[in-house]
Amino acid sequence: MSTEKTERGKHMGRMDMGVTDCGLIVMAAWDDGPADREAFIRKLRKAGYVHRKQERYEGDPMPEWAGNSHCDNEDCQCHALYRRFTAPAIGSPDEPQGDSHVLD
Repeated sequence: MSTEKTERGKHMGRMDMGVTDCGLIVMAAWDDGPADREAFIRKLRKAGYVHRKQERYEGDPMPEWAGNSHCDNEDCQCHALYRRFTAPAIGSPDEPQGDSHVLD
């Protein structure tokens, strides 16, 4: 990672990010070289996300993550991801009772 000083502040390196349809981040990794970068990009594309890269500098505002979504499109990937991670766990007291969750 480069740490050169620029007008924007200290260069921290490049981040590779997986973003949803609306541009919110769901995956991120520092660029640690071609092999790691290619594996990360394959993983995020397999998951259905778009690759975006960004040079990061000390003092930059934090990028917006899907967990803090302000997207109005209920069909967007960020809402599906949010629903998946906030759904009650199987067997928890908050899980719906009955056969509504049983797959045929």
